[in-house]
Amino acid sequence: MPCPVATAGLVIGADNALLSHEAELRRSEQVIRRLAVMDLSRQGLVPTETAIARWRDERARQEATSAKTHV
Repeated sequence: MPCPVATAGLVIGADNALLSHEAELRRSEQVIRRLAVMDLSRQGLVPTETAIARWRDERARQEATSAKTHV
């Protein structure tokens, strides 16, 4: 039978790791959204969720094309 204290320690450790990971994902998402909003605004577009999604798709397409040409 597992020790309850050890189990609790594992759960707390896993929870802390998950919270750290989620915080990092939120930070990176905020950076991307900020870039999208600035770029769309420079183009004279309203940075709606749809426009940001299109911007993100276009950027991914450009990065994929760039990666193919550098191989």
